[in-house]
Amino acid sequence: LANFEKCISMRPNHATYYLRRGVMFTDVMGRYEEGIRDFRKVLELKPNHMDAGINTGVALYKSGRNQEAIKQYNNMLEAFPDQGRVYFLRALAYAASNQFKLAYQDSQVAMSRGINMDQTLVQGWKQSAGL
Repeated sequence: LANFEKCISMRPNHATYYLRRGVMFTDVMGRYEEGIRDFRKVLELKPNHMDAGINTGVALYKSGRNQEAIKQYNNMLEAFPDQGRVYFLRALAYAASNQFKLAYQDSQVAMSRGINMDQTLVQGWKQSAGL
């Protein structure tokens, strides 16, 4: 962490340092708020940075902020409409928000774009949505 701090102090507009520190905060340390802050800094520097956008959504989702995660994924899909991974991640956030019809619909789009999904999970969303 100290190395990232040093790099950022030397090059405060270098998005990669914020991205990597954000990943450390979220994936290694479980410090989601700090990771979200860093990912948002990357997006400030590079508005359509896919990794930062996805990581922001994942950190929001992991911290239980599902509606914010969905909004983040919506933003990413505006910039990258063919990214199956984003549909998959948004499906998870929809399901966590008990929006099973939307979760199921996104799962179908994700799979059509090459994402492998657990069929038991997908069928559970379909059943919960009454489809």
